[in-house]
Amino acid sequence: MKITSIIFDLDDVIVNSSPLHFEAYERALADFGLPVVEIPAELCRSIYGMRIKEIMHVLVNHFKMDVDVEALTRHRNDYFLKLVKKGVKPMPGLAAFIKNVEKWKMKRAVASSGVTEYVHEVLKQLKINKFFDVVVTGDNVHNPKPAPDCFLLAAKKIDALPSECAVIEDATKGIEAAKAAGMLAIGVKNSVVDSGQDMSRADIVVHRLDEITLEMLEDKR
Repeated sequence: MKITSIIFDLDDVIVNSSPLHFEAYERALADFGLPVVEIPAELCRSIYGMRIKEIMHVLVNHFKMDVDVEALTRHRNDYFLKLVKKGVKPMPGLAAFIKNVEKWKMKRAVASSGVTEYVHEVLKQLKINKFFDVVVTGDNVHNPKPAPDCFLLAAKKIDALPSECAVIEDATKGIEAAKAAGMLAIGVKNSVVDSGQDMSRADIVVHRLDEITLEMLEDKR
């Protein structure tokens, strides 16, 4: 079946956000009493692509902290949004790829694990909010990635069948969610963010968004 729709993840697909996320985690944990904050690399890889509220539970359990997780999460999100509002950078190839998607006349959506305020702030800053027909955030679904909920909801909102959708993801959990949704999965394994993610289940793997071609999408269907 022909690909008619592109669904974008946000973090480290559209915007280079990992450094801001991890600064916010470490600052919040320190503010809540953790004397030395260093998130191990393996733990970083395992939480990559998860929703913030689930990540905060994982971190609290890992560091054996006796804290109010909801209060810690609010503190972390407040700090993170302050960092975001200072300015964010698009991922390599974004502008060129957006032009291509417009030229291909495809429907487009964002399906992110991020909170709604953050997702809309990024799209506004990068001046691409009008490019997207639909925005789905982590606040809009019950089950986070690797469950397919966010991608299925995005497809429903843009009136596309799952088999007509290509998902662009940089996280293992996101690729698993795309495959569970019955969608084409495009993994972006770029040099800006070395997150050690497993791309083996992706149908297509690129290093930059502007490496994705219409021929690639047509060849995979």
